[in-house]
Amino acid sequence: MKSFELFPRRFGWIPYVFLAYLAIPLFHVLSETGTKRMLGVVLLAIFVVAYREAYRAVLDARLIIWSAILFVLILALAWFYQPYNLILAFYISNFIGWIGDKRLFKKSVSVFTSSLVLYGLLLVDEYGMETGIGVFPFIIVMALTPIAVRNSAERSRLEEKLDAANEQIRELSRQEERVRIARDLHDTLGHTLSLITLKSQVVQRVRNDSERVLEEAKGIENTSRSALKQVRELVSDMRGSSVAEELIQMQEILSAASIELKTELPEPLPELAPLKQTIIGMCIRELATNIVRHSEASTCFVSIQETDGGLVTSIKDNGIGMMGAHYGNGLNGIVERLALVEGTLSIQDQSGTQFKLIVPLPITTKGGETG
Repeated sequence: MKSFELFPRRFGWIPYVFLAYLAIPLFHVLSETGTKRMLGVVLLAIFVVAYREAYRAVLDARLIIWSAILFVLILALAWFYQPYNLILAFYISNFIGWIGDKRLFKKSVSVFTSSLVLYGLLLVDEYGMETGIGVFPFIIVMALTPIAVRNSAERSRLEEKLDAANEQIRELSRQEERVRIARDLHDTLGHTLSLITLKSQVVQRVRNDSERVLEEAKGIENTSRSALKQVRELVSDMRGSSVAEELIQMQEILSAASIELKTELPEPLPELAPLKQTIIGMCIRELATNIVRHSEASTCFVSIQETDGGLVTSIKDNGIGMMGAHYGNGLNGIVERLALVEGTLSIQDQSGTQFKLIVPLPITTKGGETG
């Protein structure tokens, strides 16, 4: 069975504290005698009920209704008992500030302020200018309070939305980091395992040549150690790969697959920031792995040129081409990496396959880095 609550728990002790202000009108009511005294007690009892229901109101319409009832009770207490009971309208100022609909809020503030001013003028007419001097400062403050309450509530809502957005950003960042690590591991290990597979096949072909077998076995060991080192560096995010390093790795894996590598490179290679070096280097690594696995090529040509449009890296093989082939994880990873530096990947079938990586210079990253 649900326990009775005078006020919703989310408001804490604030509604109970505000009830203390009823001590002033209660004192004035108890100072009366007979019917007037009894009527005053009834008005205060109804006031407490309406006050409670206003805190429990969820819809704007119900909040307005209970606020209107409170206002009528306050006006009665101010007119028949003590003019300064009008300051109880601070209760209503608070409730009006909670109205969510902007149009209803503006109308409620206008009606509330107009009613306060009109009633203030009636009190001056009835009790004299001295009463007006004491009441009107409170009227001004009470008329402005709903705006302050609404702004405060809006700020709280925005802070909650900001917290939720920040949490979502953190979650997306974690997911993106997992995808990045998985992509880098795929490219690194895919390249290295392909090289180990090719060297193992070479060992099988030359198994009668002990010196060649020993040489290839050492090559497999060195490749495995290099892979372990690369994985550690990727996980710890200590360093990336450079274009020069990846071209050397490309030479090694193509040679193991009996594919001749031809290059046309500027001397020296363009100087790029580490992020750009890593992105282009990892793209070269993935394309080298694709050529070995799928192209059936005998020759691969690599060129790097600086043009007005940016840095163009062209990788072309004389294999079977990519007609009818679909993008896999490797090519999708290349496209995603290049997007970080506003780069593009184009693929053409020309007596084989030509991959063209175009990265603008100067490069602007999503983080604002230029180089």
